[in-house]
Amino acid sequence: MVLSRILLFLVITIINGIAYGFVPTAGNNSSHKRKFETRSSRHSKWKSSPRRQCNQKDLIRRKASLVESIESLLESKQPSGVSRAYLECMIEKRGLRENFVVVVTGAVGGIGLALCEAIVAMGGLIVAMDYQEEGLLELQDKYPDRVKTIVADFQDMSSVSEAADWIQDQVSHIDIMVCNAGVAYMFGDDNVELASSSKQGYDKLFQINYLSHHLLVEKLLTKMDKANGRVVHITSGLHMGADGSGLVTPSLKGLKESFNNYKSVRDFGPAASRSGNSRLPNHVAVAYGNSKLAQLWHAATLNRLGVIEATCACPSWAATGIAGGNKEATQLLAKFAFSPQPKVDEVAGPALRSILDAMLLPTEDLKAAGVMDGSRMLGNSRVFDTVFPQNNDRPNSVMTFLSRCFDREKWVMVFASYIVLLLQRWGHNDGEGDGPIFQKTSYECRMNLKGQQQLYEWSELAIAPFLAERNAAAAESLEVPVLLTPTSNKEDDDMEDEEKLLVAAA
Repeated sequence: MVLSRILLFLVITIINGIAYGFVPTAGNNSSHKRKFETRSSRHSKWKSSPRRQCNQKDLIRRKASLVESIESLLESKQPSGVSRAYLECMIEKRGLRENFVVVVTGAVGGIGLALCEAIVAMGGLIVAMDYQEEGLLELQDKYPDRVKTIVADFQDMSSVSEAADWIQDQVSHIDIMVCNAGVAYMFGDDNVELASSSKQGYDKLFQINYLSHHLLVEKLLTKMDKANGRVVHITSGLHMGADGSGLVTPSLKGLKESFNNYKSVRDFGPAASRSGNSRLPNHVAVAYGNSKLAQLWHAATLNRLGVIEATCACPSWAATGIAGGNKEATQLLAKFAFSPQPKVDEVAGPALRSILDAMLLPTEDLKAAGVMDGSRMLGNSRVFDTVFPQNNDRPNSVMTFLSRCFDREKWVMVFASYIVLLLQRWGHNDGEGDGPIFQKTSYECRMNLKGQQQLYEWSELAIAPFLAERNAAAAESLEVPVLLTPTSNKEDDDMEDEEKLLVAAA
């Protein structure tokens, strides 16, 4: 397996090198002959010679031909989507009631919109949330009897809180909540995005992708059946680019004395939540991975504490608008990524397979696969497990090497951008009979239980001002509103993480 991965990487590297002119080929061998010639007039003559121009034209033609051949080869393997029969069988196994209710964030475009259409086709009801009011109106006009819409800006927790209050008045119950809304920074955005902060002063990406969804879950828990309700986070294999250090919070002891001081809660937050000049130097590069790791930690903590059932799904590279205004990236995704749109006789495209599995698989299957404890998530491709094989008892050797010698987060993005994007279709489910893909998460996701609990506790404090029904009681008692209260440093040294969590759960 190791040798095959090395050979695969070398082949892809050489192909890309030839395609983009980084590897010498027969067409430019003449450049090597210059080593044996003087660097006088010979060079200038060669530069303007018809032979050199001919070689250059030939090289350009061969590059274009090679790129076209590679694109044709990769595009030829189109994975199948999800059929109605498969979904009906899954709904029956899950035991969902008729007219089951699903809350979907980021519902106007990309995965969110395609998911809403698939849910309607399955006979479900939808509460669609997004900041684009025009898109929500179009969705409601299209499905007036199946969709309710509410405008919510996930950069502002006040907006999310008000939307959650409205949802509580509109529905009697919620069966599934899909936390799909998300953004990503592009490389090179360090200066542009430096001042980007949410309404509450947190990093914009961190709040949209994680913190506002944490608030939404807490606000709507009363509408979800603890025995059958489920939260689904749309996460990413790019969480492997984060080692968890950006999500570590300081001791929460000092926060009790200033529970209602919003600025103090923000100042005690993890590095990934900071905005402006308080950011770390590599913040933009690792921000997306940190937010996705935070989602995985949130789901694992919800399951461990018995709050509500939670799962995570990775759609891999999907042809959505996550690239923003980057036209080249959008075109690349449209050409090689999984499409969320269904083909004829399908209800959902291949990009939605992992999400629908995370929504509808029976709890017993998820527990047996390790999804409920955070060691695995639902995936759309096996390429990540091939490129980044994960060990259960120790950190991945490739990740350790990248962490020590390079910028881990950037190299994970490079691998994901080139290898995973180009080859992910070969790792997709070979039809519905192939069964779901349970993709391994990173070592830091599985083993850092203390970090998971600390992030959960800090997040509860950060969203407390927007939980009106609980805020007054929490402020009066000055207690952290979760099961595990902070201990002293001495106690932390004397008690292992697993023992503390078992005591707290008991």
